[in-house]
Amino acid sequence: AGIRPLRGLIFEYQNLGVPIVHLLNIRDLAVKNGLPIDPMPLPEIGEGGVYRQKSYNKAIIFLVIGMEFLYLFWALKNKG
Repeated sequence: AGIRPLRGLIFEYQNLGVPIVHLLNIRDLAVKNGLPIDPMPLPEIGEGGVYRQKSYNKAIIFLVIGMEFLYLFWALKNKG
C-alpha cells in the first residue's frame, strides 16, 4: 500500500457515514436560515428559532382547499 496522506477528522467521519456540518461559512448558513448572528443579549437556552417548528392550522388549510375545489366545480359546471 502507498503512503496515505494525513487527513482531518471531518473526512474520517464522512467516510464512516457520520453526518457532518462544516462551519467555515457559518455566517452564510445563519443568514440563509434566518438565524441571528451574535445576538445581544443572548437568548435563553431553549429559546429562539432553532428550537421552534412552524406549524399551520390544518383545519383552515383543508377549508380553503375545499372551498377552492367547490369553486372550481361550480365554475366548470357553469362554463357554458
